[in-house]
Amino acid sequence: MKPSLLYISYYFPPIKSIAVKRNYFLAKGLRNYFGDVQVLTTSNYKSLDQEAMPLDGLSVKYLATFDYRTILAKFRRKKSTHFSEEKKSGWIVQLFIRLNESFPFNLLIGEGGIIYILHGLIEGIRILKKKDKKIIITSFRPFSNVCIGYLLKIRYPKADWVVSFHDFPIENLRKNVILKKLQFWVWKKFLSKCNKAFTVSNGITHLIQAMNPNVITIMNGIIPRKSVNQNSKKFRIVYTGSIYLGFRDPTLLFRSFSEMVQNKMVDKNKVELIYAGKDNTIWNKMISSFSLNEVSLVLNDLPTHEALALQESAHLNVLLTWATHEQKGILTGKLFEYLGCGNPVLAIINGTNDQEITSLFDEIGCGKVVSSDDLGADDHIKTFIKQLYQDWENGKSFPSYYPNLKEYSWEHQVERLAEFVLHP
Repeated sequence: MKPSLLYISYYFPPIKSIAVKRNYFLAKGLRNYFGDVQVLTTSNYKSLDQEAMPLDGLSVKYLATFDYRTILAKFRRKKSTHFSEEKKSGWIVQLFIRLNESFPFNLLIGEGGIIYILHGLIEGIRILKKKDKKIIITSFRPFSNVCIGYLLKIRYPKADWVVSFHDFPIENLRKNVILKKLQFWVWKKFLSKCNKAFTVSNGITHLIQAMNPNVITIMNGIIPRKSVNQNSKKFRIVYTGSIYLGFRDPTLLFRSFSEMVQNKMVDKNKVELIYAGKDNTIWNKMISSFSLNEVSLVLNDLPTHEALALQESAHLNVLLTWATHEQKGILTGKLFEYLGCGNPVLAIINGTNDQEITSLFDEIGCGKVVSSDDLGADDHIKTFIKQLYQDWENGKSFPSYYPNLKEYSWEHQVERLAEFVLHP
């Protein structure tokens, strides 16, 4: 008889967020390996931007929640899961963000909050007490999910508790916490109780290993889609996503592309630089400073199906990420969305070269990786774009890399996860 699984995740449908998709596809896929999968998530979905996704037999319980999102929803006209960088730039907001990610403040004001944690503990006990074999997966972020898992592990010491990470909790570059030594102590204490952990990239796995050695990498999966850029009248460069000031930085792209337009390496009447996301105010200011308004189209944050369609129409999708010598492997969910449509990808890393990303691109054959620290980074970008542009003018398509994506499917990732969770 297959065991049951308790999956705890604040970010879950119908909330609209890239963070939702990883938890959704993992929980949904694990149904094939467990007798049933029961999900605990937040009642705050009522106050956040929503996007329906079929639950396909998943049992979902919504936990009572009173956190900062609950409060902000009372004062906002528009439902929104994420805030623009412009709204997050003030020092008061920045301090609040650091408190929100730091123990013990995250128990009170962080996503979930104390009511969510207590309700999660009660529901978890109700579900697990009926099970002979108790298996729990908790997703970070936020911390409240992990806190529920920790308390359930104390209640049921023989339970198998697995923690999922798509971020590292303490980031030196972002300086996202206060009382850093305390945060390390808390995380080491929590993770000393968990049986296993898995992360989204080898870079994060390496960092988590210092706290729990039984950790593996389970990447995000890919859903193959169809490219529709063959008959476009303009060469499209597309970015759909967020800008994180000082981290995801499009300056290198703008500088390189602006020089290409000015030097007539591309025909300005035949190119289009398109942005869709919540940070359109910042994007507009930046393209103006590089005199790219004439070739730019700036859109608001789009529903997922429209954002995916825009990626499918692109001749080049742009990925923005960051890396330092201490922390690498920031493989965003956006990358795997891009790979699904089969169009070329230009990854621009703010900081040092990230060998994990470079190796992934080389293995799949999906495009080009350039870091801001690279010698001649601007020239690398211009050469890559020029080649794609000339191929487009000549009616030549980018070589298909679909055959190289098999092991990156959600089915393959879920199979590896199930093997890891169910066996010693």
